[in-house]
Amino acid sequence: MDERGGKGRQPGSGSPRPAEERTDWGRQILGAIIGGAVVLVLGTAARQLGWIDQDLTRYVMWGAVIGALFGSSESLERAGQRLTRRDEPWLNIAVSLIGMAVAFALIYVISRGMMALIQRFG
Repeated sequence: MDERGGKGRQPGSGSPRPAEERTDWGRQILGAIIGGAVVLVLGTAARQLGWIDQDLTRYVMWGAVIGALFGSSESLERAGQRLTRRDEPWLNIAVSLIGMAVAFALIYVISRGMMALIQRFG
């Protein structure tokens, strides 16, 4: 028995303690800054050529999101590896991105359905 009155975990029994997760905020922030800056430069050139409208905010934000995703590729790889149980980095990253897209699509569909119900009965 341990100090709280319960049975303590015996050495060698039960599941091992999971590896400590590293949060690598620096890489994500750096990726977001680089992604936003690259899109800002390309967007400014495209605006001068008349390919896009005057507002670059949307494009810069999407560039920052994609840059942050590339900056967190190690985290994406670990998340995908938990699902695939394989050591293929490209597969693990693809599976985690597909999983995020499915989760966001599900949240979107549920929220649209709820808004339709509220507007119908409200």
